[in-house]
Amino acid sequence: VLFLFLALKFRNLVDFKFFVALLLIFSSIVILNKRKFSSFREIFFKSKKIVLVGIGTIHGFTNMGGSFLSVYSTLISKNIKEVSRYYISYGYLINCAGLYADKIVRMIGEKSNIKIIPFRGEYFELTEDSHHLVNGLIYPVPDPKFPFLGVHYTRLINGGVEAGPNAVLAFAKEGYKFSTINPKEFLGTLSFSGFWIMAAKYWKTGMSEMYRSLSKKSFTRSLQKLVPEIREENLVSTEAGVRAQAVDSTGFLLDDFSIIQTTRGIHVQNAPSPAATSSLSIGKYVADLAQSSFSL
Repeated sequence: VLFLFLALKFRNLVDFKFFVALLLIFSSIVILNKRKFSSFREIFFKSKKIVLVGIGTIHGFTNMGGSFLSVYSTLISKNIKEVSRYYISYGYLINCAGLYADKIVRMIGEKSNIKIIPFRGEYFELTEDSHHLVNGLIYPVPDPKFPFLGVHYTRLINGGVEAGPNAVLAFAKEGYKFSTINPKEFLGTLSFSGFWIMAAKYWKTGMSEMYRSLSKKSFTRSLQKLVPEIREENLVSTEAGVRAQAVDSTGFLLDDFSIIQTTRGIHVQNAPSPAATSSLSIGKYVADLAQSSFSL
């Protein structure tokens, strides 16, 4: 995909056949089992005596001069709605909050012209009798105007095939379903001037994505551009994801990594694809930055 993108960018300068040759050379691709990777990460943290507090909510920050004090809560159990509250004191903050990265920046009192706009990416899985149609990863030629790659096929580690995603405006930060609406968060999106500038530029694309979300037939037609043999009955709906898309006040969709520093913090404001593939490299970069900036 990278080389196709470069070929489009520099098609007047370099022979396109050169890029085709490079694509043939780089034909071996690796995919990651994220669940197993997460399990490995927890084992690694324990071996280094790093405390994982768990999934929860930060309610606020207090600047204590040389440190931060946060009020943090986490569910005791999925079946029990009671929460445990903690007060956590620490000297430095590394913000990798994804969908909430912009909120964390503002909570500590820093200014930013970046707003995280959630876009839901919906997927289908291919039925077992159609797995033979996809033997690897099949990607479209990317449109340089958008950070979204477009629908594609991914051969999974378990032998299955995933098709998607689209890119639909979500009505909540964690809007993994079309019906999920968080009025406060959605109003936050609508009140951001950059959102309306972006919407004015790309309203046709946005409407097309919304229609494709509601119409399986339309989604199928998009997939058929890559594999014409795919039929609507070959597709089974599966889990969706939410992309934490950073948009600035001019309506620009950030298409590169954005990592900023504050007095005692590092903030990963935007980590677009291939963030998962590059996660170890990004982690090393942030760790090196923290070590040099905070004299650790």
